[in-house]
Amino acid sequence: FNLLDASEDNIKSLTNACSPATFGRGGEDVLDPSYRQALKLDKSNFATNFELKQYSNSNTGFNILNFVRNKLLDGDNEEKSITAELHKLNVYGKDAFFKEHKDTPQSTDMFASLVIAFPTPHCEGGELVLTHNDKSWTWDSASILKDVPKGSFAFIAFYSDVNHEVKPITAGDRLTLAYNLYLESNEPTERGDGDSNKEDISVDEKEFENALKAALDDPKFMESGGTLGFGLNFQYPINSGGLGSISKNLKGSDAMIKHVCERLGLDVHLRAVHQN
Repeated sequence: FNLLDASEDNIKSLTNACSPATFGRGGEDVLDPSYRQALKLDKSNFATNFELKQYSNSNTGFNILNFVRNKLLDGDNEEKSITAELHKLNVYGKDAFFKEHKDTPQSTDMFASLVIAFPTPHCEGGELVLTHNDKSWTWDSASILKDVPKGSFAFIAFYSDVNHEVKPITAGDRLTLAYNLYLESNEPTERGDGDSNKEDISVDEKEFENALKAALDDPKFMESGGTLGFGLNFQYPINSGGLGSISKNLKGSDAMIKHVCERLGLDVHLRAVHQN
């Protein structure tokens, strides 16, 4: 059936084919209904007529992946290609939920998650609440998709290390596809639809650069020399390549700080700080 126009009978058939959804904890795949109640189909167990690439080229008038890059990437990563890998299909029925968690990175190149939500009959609740650095955002796909034209869907992308939870479903079913997003290469990509609001340098980046440059130009600033350090705002998986494996894949403000420091001629290194 068409995910963009699913009936109650379609969803009932789908739920019958699903299995209870697990989640990652301590490197293991865990089934714990007290922490997560939902159904899922792994990508190897289903085929869908929804193709993300249909909404990722200029012929459709909108490019999802360019839009995501515009919103999530800064610094050197602004020009990198993004690859979306289908992860799984999830169904949250009445009273289903998923307590606060972080997505498990599949590799050091995975930087974000993309969720596509489809309109379903009578769906209420199931808000996605994201929390990072004492700030929170709520994405209510059920309200967004209520009374929308046929063929509509909603989407959200967020960094993999951002805490998020799915609030309980109060009516109907929440139907989503989840994708893992990867940084593909350093090769520049063409700017397309979804980039119309992108400026060459963001306001935050310009303000930071001006402040840092003013400090560096002040002869009294660190007049005895030393090391200037900035703590990372986001978390990253580390593989056998050590810190060097994540230096090229910094996210958001972390990437912006690195980019500005390099532009001002500073020698930039990524280091771990150990505290007793």
